[in-house]
Amino acid sequence: MVAAGVVTGSALAVSAPAAAHPARAAVAATASETAGSSVTTVTPSHGGTPPPATRAPSAAAAHSSSTQPSTPGAAGSGEAARSTSAASPGVGPGPTHASAPAGSSSPPGYVTVCGTELCLDGAVWHPYGASHSPLQGGADATSTMALAGEERLDMVRLTNFLVESGPLSGAYDPARWDQVDAYLAEAAASGERILLDLSSYRNLLWDNCLGPAYDWGPFLRWLSRRVNTVDGRPYAQDPTLAIVALAGEYHNPGTYTFPANDGRSCTISFTGQQLDDFFSRTLAELRADMPHPLAETGGLSYLDWSSGIDWKTIMADPNDQICSIHVYSQGDADTTVPNVSSYCGTLGKPWIIEEFGFPQSDGDAARAQEFQGRYDLATRYGAAGVAFWNLGPENMATTPTTFDVNATTPLTMAVVRGNAVAWGSLP
Repeated sequence: MVAAGVVTGSALAVSAPAAAHPARAAVAATASETAGSSVTTVTPSHGGTPPPATRAPSAAAAHSSSTQPSTPGAAGSGEAARSTSAASPGVGPGPTHASAPAGSSSPPGYVTVCGTELCLDGAVWHPYGASHSPLQGGADATSTMALAGEERLDMVRLTNFLVESGPLSGAYDPARWDQVDAYLAEAAASGERILLDLSSYRNLLWDNCLGPAYDWGPFLRWLSRRVNTVDGRPYAQDPTLAIVALAGEYHNPGTYTFPANDGRSCTISFTGQQLDDFFSRTLAELRADMPHPLAETGGLSYLDWSSGIDWKTIMADPNDQICSIHVYSQGDADTTVPNVSSYCGTLGKPWIIEEFGFPQSDGDAARAQEFQGRYDLATRYGAAGVAFWNLGPENMATTPTTFDVNATTPLTMAVVRGNAVAWGSLP
């Protein structure tokens, strides 16, 4: 159960930001004139994550819908305080859709890559969204997509949809995939797009003592051939499925020992090169089986220190169509964001903040400012898209650790709605 090798990595160098989107920059300028605050960033130990990494000393918090694998005694991935700009809730100056530059070839209705942007039917399209787990209590496809509409989102990232605590056969559980079918069908009916995050499959493999050497090929072929039980659309031919992500926040190279789902003591060890090989192999398999949805790694983390993750090699892979990161810590904001923005700009690729988030326990007013700060950050460094954790019905009265945004957090929800126009999202 142990694979060994040599750790490789890459040094990080802070660089200048890429050009920001003009309309969103105008919103950011207004925001910086309106208010400012010093806020504390707390990282949830959320579901796109293998056992938490050991990194710089930090505070950690778990969000309510976590199904994250765990390693006893390992440090959490929470971070220290940081400062962001803040803004009062408001509506931006208008959509930024424009004529799209020439991009990748796909049938009409599919999201495509066009230089450092994403495009849809000849216009620049910005994924402006949120994450959601179909396993979250109190939520279903109809209510979640309705909430996405209320928050003026144009994309929902589905993650943590498998039961990760059981055998490998759970990867094909009809009940779990019927839920995904329902979300895809609801999104199609409302004109939204889905980012399907396969981190849940990675987590299930990990908890069954299978690391990055395991071949995803059979699973991806099965996924590509699945036919939606609600609307009859094959997954590989459904333009609602805009993006497929592999495995967000993959743990940094090292050796991890933990109890597997069957009770055995499991040890997984892998190197930076083996992580490169996993992404190279699996992205190629995904593109071969599902050529129309865009393919990406899943948001990478642990890039603000010498973690051994060779992120430049991973993001330079031609089958990695979108550079994707998660942003929680000060290091993520101050180091990872400018580095990825600059590097992916030189590659001519779009980059996105696939996930950021703050707990409701921060207080609604402070959290609204924290959200605005993240939108400002994405604008400042020219992100092609941004999404928060988490879209759902929870509130602090029933779930004190929740990260959900809904009507019980009106100021935060107003910031989400207010930035939608500047990001060219739904009207």
